[in-house]
Amino acid sequence: MRVLLILCFCWCAGSWRAAQGQVTSNADAPRTFRLVIDKQVAEELDRLADTLSGESVRCLIGVTVGDSAVVDLAWAPPIYASGATHVRYRSCPLATLVVWHNHLAPPDAAPEDACYLSGIDIEEAWQPHAPPFQMVQVNPEVLCWWSKVQVARATGQPVLWADAVQRHRATPAALARGARP
Repeated sequence: MRVLLILCFCWCAGSWRAAQGQVTSNADAPRTFRLVIDKQVAEELDRLADTLSGESVRCLIGVTVGDSAVVDLAWAPPIYASGATHVRYRSCPLATLVVWHNHLAPPDAAPEDACYLSGIDIEEAWQPHAPPFQMVQVNPEVLCWWSKVQVARATGQPVLWADAVQRHRATPAALARGARP
């Protein structure tokens, strides 16, 4: 039986609908979107974030039903170049819901300080082929996410930081039980 990990994405109404090309009537109302990630996929991403010495990327693929999505595949696209602070890769397939990539924890700062999208990340995330969400993971306990609408608002900025709602820090035991962060 598949065990699932639940993460809640919160953002302004219209983020998901706008990302899907639909129009909403109340763009300012808060909205919750639930993303369910298969436990094995979540564990793989935790291991990658915890052990990689450079940036990598995964295309999180799944299906959407209403205001929920289920991710059951983390596909590694061909990577053209990777270093401690960058990764260049082939675009993700159309079924991708989230582009995940890791950032290395800064040696002299809190891991949360690495939860951001760089100017290059912002530019890539705003391309027409980009999926509706971006995720950066620093280690098994620290990850952040952004909707395409949030990324659009940051176009031209050098960095897009995650707000408090978009930063997630939880113990692996809580995640394994499927607890909400």
